[in-house]
Amino acid sequence: MNAIAVDHWGKILKRSYCHYFVAIALLIANFACLAEPEISAVRTLDSWSLTDIEQNKLDFAPGAGADYRVILFWASWCPYCKALMPHLERFRQAHKDGSIEFYALNIWEDGDAKAYVEKTAFKFRLFLNADKVAEQYGVKGTPGLFMVNKQNEVLYERRSGTAPEQVITDLDFILANQAR
Repeated sequence: MNAIAVDHWGKILKRSYCHYFVAIALLIANFACLAEPEISAVRTLDSWSLTDIEQNKLDFAPGAGADYRVILFWASWCPYCKALMPHLERFRQAHKDGSIEFYALNIWEDGDAKAYVEKTAFKFRLFLNADKVAEQYGVKGTPGLFMVNKQNEVLYERRSGTAPEQVITDLDFILANQAR
């Protein structure tokens, strides 16, 4: 092979490698962009007003109430609610200092929610017929659970399938990190 042919093939190989490295660099840049976490806006829950079973009205609005509020959407027929509620009651008892309020908003009920809560001795503030609030918040199943701060900013939203123990672990973690 003469010098001209070697030079010609050398240039082709250099170009091929150059294109190869450019393609790799673009792929790496693309994956790096995908790996960057999205910056999301803080979700804030809308205000609502309901009357509890004691006939006391609650205006759930930013700035009202305790520093933290736990809102449970539940139904007496829901086995997952029945599994979660004892854990939430123990969590409530552990935080009786008044910095957290607990609201149980009964939804999609076909039984006697008041009798169920009285039988179990849970001390949540109970609201019946909260279907519209569940719809407003996009609750698709029970139990739905949110923890919000005083500004109604969502600090936690239970995902479907989250075990009761994990919910409590998550809530404890959030409280521990909010205090910092």
